[in-house]
Amino acid sequence: MQTSSNVIVIINGKEAVIYYRSSKSNQKEEPKFNRDTIKVIDELLKGSENSFFYDDGITTLNTFNDRDEVRLDINRVANPIVELRKVIPHGWLITFRYLSDKKRRYGLEKKKSAIKFLESLKAKINESQKG
Repeated sequence: MQTSSNVIVIINGKEAVIYYRSSKSNQKEEPKFNRDTIKVIDELLKGSENSFFYDDGITTLNTFNDRDEVRLDINRVANPIVELRKVIPHGWLITFRYLSDKKRRYGLEKKKSAIKFLESLKAKINESQKG
């Protein structure tokens, strides 16, 4: 279940609310990665080559939502996001909603360590799927 922080923050220069996923499980399952995970990682990493940062608040790389499922050729964007959350350090992968929009969006906080982590994870997933 996702809950809103009800605290307005600035993300990419716009007012937004961050959503947090609360878990009732004490056990973490091993993540299940597939081709959809690679597509989501590629989408999250778009814009990682530029050095632009907003002056205030959080800057994310490319953001997307479930309206992008058709374009990404993914049945349900939330599934790979859930699997990625099992391995991505807390706070890097953000689920939020701009106050001007009703749809929740996903974005990776723009920081070198997050970008390197996802690039490395993508390489590991690609390598494991070759065999």
